[in-house]
Order: sequence, then C-alpha cells, then structure tokens
Amino acid sequence: MDEISTVLTRELVLCVPDSWQSGSHVSLFVEILNQYLHHFEAGNEKVTVKYLQGLVDLISEHTANMDASPESDAVKAHYASTLAHMKAKKEGDEAERFAELAI
Repeated sequence: MDEISTVLTRELVLCVPDSWQSGSHVSLFVEILNQYLHHFEAGNEKVTVKYLQGLVDLISEHTANMDASPESDAVKAHYASTLAHMKAKKEGDEAERFAELAI
C-alpha cells in the first residue's frame, strides 16, 4: 500500500503542467483522480478524502478555463462521469466514507 501511495504522489508532482489550456493536461489529472478513487474504494488508508477533494477542486477550476474544442469536451465528459460515480458512492452504500467530499 505504501508503494501505491508513493507512486500516486509522484504522479501528481511530475504532472504539474505549464499550460492548463490544453485538455491533455486536465485529462491526465482526471486519470490520476480515477486512480486515487480506485485505491480509496479498495481501502488504501494512504488515499484520503483530502487527496480526492484536492484533485476535484483542481480539475473543476481548470475545466472551467479550458479553451473550447472537441478534446476539452471529451475531458469534461470524462470528468463528469467520474463525478457522477463519486456522487453515486456518496449517496449509496459508501455514503459514510464519501460524506466529506464536496461534489
């Protein structure tokens, strides 16, 4: 479990983009969010709601500022799907674990 959290943290550090206008940078962060979410759901104690919320906030901020393009539309759709999954978890059987998430 410690190796997984180390890898996830490295991903975040290495993926700080120079320009958030590109959908590929935001897409990468959506993928990282999905990986964090997977490990959170699997019970990895190193992945906390704080990490998930930080990524959600970061992605939300930057999707609002993305230039319009087919690529940005795809990124926004993928992110919306991830948020829908998280909302379903928050309202379903895992409501207690997801309760602190502001989504």
